[in-house]
Amino acid sequence: MINKLAVGAVLLAGAAVAADYYGLFGTREQMSSDVLHPRFKLVEKGTGRAIEGVHIECFIGRKEGACSSKPEDDAGRIELNFVVARLDTRTWLFKKSERYVMRDTGTVTLAFLHPNYVHYFLPVDFADIPKLAFRETVIELTPAGS
Repeated sequence: MINKLAVGAVLLAGAAVAADYYGLFGTREQMSSDVLHPRFKLVEKGTGRAIEGVHIECFIGRKEGACSSKPEDDAGRIELNFVVARLDTRTWLFKKSERYVMRDTGTVTLAFLHPNYVHYFLPVDFADIPKLAFRETVIELTPAGS
């Protein structure tokens, strides 16, 4: 009799976990702040030599400061920081999905500035920033006077 109760309890618990996994008891959305970190490798066009000392400005329309940047330890690499909202869909036991909600809409323009190179402007749609955050993008800068 006790074995049947134990087996029944295990089956019931398994069914409850499976039902929760498939969201039969409902899901909830939880929003939290997060920071995305797109990385850029800056190289000289033609030679592929890493460039140090590049400054990045982020513009939304005429507004500056849409992101912040910090140079990485590796030469020629810069990491940007974009503050976003992360929306997690959860059940009682499981995290089902996550997506990023941008606080601004439209296009952000990334300006790569260095005194010895032609300034490079990269327009990026805000919806594409999460895609940039999980890979490194190579930017080729042309030497000034070329």
